[in-house]
Amino acid sequence: MSSSGALTGLGTLLRFMLRRDRIALPAWVFGSSALGLYFMAAVETVAGSEEDLTGLAVMMDDPTMRLLTGPGYIGEEGITQESFFAGGYLLYILLVVALMNIFLISRHTRLEEQTGRAEMVRANVVGRHATLAAALVLLTGANLAVGGLLVGAGSLVGFPTEGTVLVAAGATVSGLVFAGAAACAAQVFAFSRSASGAVGALLGVMFLVRGAGDMSERGGSWVSWLSPLAWPQQSAPYVEDRAWPLLLSLGLAAVLVVLAFRLSAARDVGAGLVAPRPGPAQASPGLGTPLGLAHRILRGTLRGWGTAILLLAVVMVAMVESMRESAEELPEMLAQMFPPEQMVESYLGMTGLLTALVAGAAVVAGMQHVLAEEPRGRAETVLATPVSRTRWLAAHLTVLLLGLLVLMTVTGLISGGIAAAQLGEPDRLLKVTAAFVQHMPAVLAVAGVVTLAFGWLPRTMGLLGWLLVGLGFFASYVGQALELPETIEALSVFGHLAEMPLEDFDAAPFWWLTAGGVLGIVLGVLGFRRRQVGA
Repeated sequence: MSSSGALTGLGTLLRFMLRRDRIALPAWVFGSSALGLYFMAAVETVAGSEEDLTGLAVMMDDPTMRLLTGPGYIGEEGITQESFFAGGYLLYILLVVALMNIFLISRHTRLEEQTGRAEMVRANVVGRHATLAAALVLLTGANLAVGGLLVGAGSLVGFPTEGTVLVAAGATVSGLVFAGAAACAAQVFAFSRSASGAVGALLGVMFLVRGAGDMSERGGSWVSWLSPLAWPQQSAPYVEDRAWPLLLSLGLAAVLVVLAFRLSAARDVGAGLVAPRPGPAQASPGLGTPLGLAHRILRGTLRGWGTAILLLAVVMVAMVESMRESAEELPEMLAQMFPPEQMVESYLGMTGLLTALVAGAAVVAGMQHVLAEEPRGRAETVLATPVSRTRWLAAHLTVLLLGLLVLMTVTGLISGGIAAAQLGEPDRLLKVTAAFVQHMPAVLAVAGVVTLAFGWLPRTMGLLGWLLVGLGFFASYVGQALELPETIEALSVFGHLAEMPLEDFDAAPFWWLTAGGVLGIVLGVLGFRRRQVGA
């Protein structure tokens, strides 16, 4: 087939993808850009004076902080608000853009083949590479849109144009790199979760490689250059303003795209280059029970999100000694969040709250996997046996919530051990563990809302769940910086519990959130018993 014939139907498929993503794509694009705008605007709030910037420069020079943020370019004339934004926040814009590309490429390529829709489309006059090409064109446009909006955001807050263009270009080319990586993974693996998980794991490895290189010395070592996440940061926006590291990203993206098309031509439609691993000849006895089957369905979700919770907590708690030493040098805005005289308690409390937010996200993701059992036909097959709807749904909720409780407990114990060792205070072990575990009612409340939607309005479940988690993050962290009304924080289920270990345990919100979560689950189960499975 000629190259032009291989792309037959490209325009039609592109319009179809735009129609399917009329909500998801703008949400990703504007969400990524809004995050950049918020970071740019928050710098003025956090570091409004020279004294504040001096304190932040000391923090950025800490190796652990460079692990979390970047190589720490400041400039010979000292740190500025612009260089603090690029050094402290650019990495997280790159991560969000990378996730956008990973999820959307998998959605329009591997998931289409997995569900059989790609084969139906290919039965028409559609070229071999049209679907992959349309997905890459769509994401290229999305990455360019993010870059353009970031340039506009920089102009809005008055950042220098040259550095802002480098920030925007870095986000764009970094997105293209992970779009190419996701396109390759879609050819290798037979299932969308495997493909997305593989590239997500690659993203995590690249984060750690970049962090290891940036920790070793300011400006990054040769290890940093092994990670594509480091290249946009090595352009040093607002400091050195060098564009050539971005050419590495463009080159790698081009290589990955060419490789994806070649891999696509070497496999059958619907299959991956790596065949799925065959299961055991005989199923384990546990799969014959609702709990065993629920564990098999959700174990990947718990494993992935549990790793994220543990790594996040360990990295954050590893900085507790550095935070205590720099307590007197913090800017006024950060000093309000972490009072110097109670720095350790407030910082550990914030870490516990952040892990609870990730656990809430794990609840939403887990329930989405449960909901996906219906269109795939597996839920109906199980319910055709002597298994009631209540027992089926209760089994999944039990595995999900009990697994997260264990994860939060283990994470609290490990984090408490690290804090106790660094501070030389053995009693920190149980205090930090209690601070982590006492957030579980908020996670249970998220499960209640999500289960309620699952039972009565399943199509709204994902949207409501992610909005609830997003509101929790916004109210807990963004709201303080923007000095929003307390009513915003009151809407978040994560904002009512005591900030242990800074505050003493408060039983009233603990039990109210627990009761609300249980009530939502009960009502959700009642709704699931009444509605049609798969509808």
